Amino acid sequence: MRAVFQNRYEFVKTYLPAIRVLWQEMAFHDDIKAQFQTIFINHVYEKFKQIVEHFQQKGELAPLPPETIIRLTITTIAGFLLTRFLVMPDYPWDDEREIERTIQFLMNGLKRP
Repeated sequence: MRAVFQNRYEFVKTYLPAIRVLWQEMAFHDDIKAQFQTIFINHVYEKFKQIVEHFQQKGELAPLPPETIIRLTITTIAGFLLTRFLVMPDYPWDDEREIERTIQFLMNGLKRP
């Protein structure tokens, strides 16, 4: 989880201007949105699903539908990245601590430690 999160963090940090353009263009161009969806479904989603199922078989992830785990993981990480780089980029973030807190949230939910 940490490796994936760190990778996505560095990717967004590096390519933020291009990501902004892509996000804006997807809102107005169905062909771009369709291409993005196709790439996501065929490449990202299927690999993610295999990883989730692997760790479920090992008993390391909750027995939720893989689609649910994928959705919750993506929205949690994307929510952090969106807030960090677009909504509140000038806030004095402690990125390492926020990434760790986000990972802990994903792995443990909101239960009290």
